[in-house]
Amino acid sequence: MSEPQKRDSNWLCLDCRKDTFEEYYFVHNHLWRRAVDRSQRHGMLCLSCLQLRLGRPLLLDDFKSGQVDTRISELLARLPAIANTAAESSSQPHEEKDDSPMGPDDYGIIDTLTVDMLNAIDAALLSQASATPKKIARIINHVICNSPAHIPGVGDAFYLNRVGLLVETGTLIFAGDLNNPMKGQVSLPARS
Repeated sequence: MSEPQKRDSNWLCLDCRKDTFEEYYFVHNHLWRRAVDRSQRHGMLCLSCLQLRLGRPLLLDDFKSGQVDTRISELLARLPAIANTAAESSSQPHEEKDDSPMGPDDYGIIDTLTVDMLNAIDAALLSQASATPKKIARIINHVICNSPAHIPGVGDAFYLNRVGLLVETGTLIFAGDLNNPMKGQVSLPARS
């Protein structure tokens, strides 16, 4: 039997320090922006702590499309009850919620990264790619857990953004559902 892979502290909940690896999820960006200060958005929250920060129970509608599955439903069913004290109301018009994609301006730690650091991160991501498609989550996890290019405190959402930039420039080829890119795959372009 092999030992479980040691995960980076980025997987620990910002509030309770629980390992969130098994609770991996994406909520709508307006909820994440509301619950998590810019300086902490690179981190993780377990579902219980996210619920506490929002001041209300989590709902299936809080998760991005493609994220609602049996696993999420089961995790929500096990969450402790919480009183609804949130200022956010379901009657608030959808247009008023900033659900635009998370970008570099959403993460405080990103301000400290230099061009050399970004190039090293991109090189580490590319070093895990091949002509055969590989799962993006696996590539990112490898870089976070094993690469000297990993910057402590920079979470998987940032690395996913970097993979997206590599796809946009044609350096990597994406295959999968654009609504759930972490479950997608990337490969190096075919050489001519």
